[in-house]
Amino acid sequence: IRRSGATIDPHRIGWHSTLCAAEVPHARVDEFAALVGGYDEVTHNYLREGHPNCWFTVIAPSEDRLHRIISEIGRKLGIEIENLPARKIFKIRVAFDIS
Repeated sequence: IRRSGATIDPHRIGWHSTLCAAEVPHARVDEFAALVGGYDEVTHNYLREGHPNCWFTVIAPSEDRLHRIISEIGRKLGIEIENLPARKIFKIRVAFDIS
């Protein structure tokens, strides 16, 4: 078991979320990770093989705050951030009997 806890749907409480991607030069990945990870609104930040290579998710209380975060990251690093909001959300509901 890696985690036990509540999962909150940000849309149901009026918040906004998105997946973002960026192509970051390998020599700047640590800089990117430190900057992105410094935002409380970033829930995941990871490196993947292929292009784009850096991905992160943002959950913010307003669309304005969401877009400001994405813009700030792109501006501070001088790179383009792709904003990839979900068009449709699929959830697989699983329940485990742990008794």
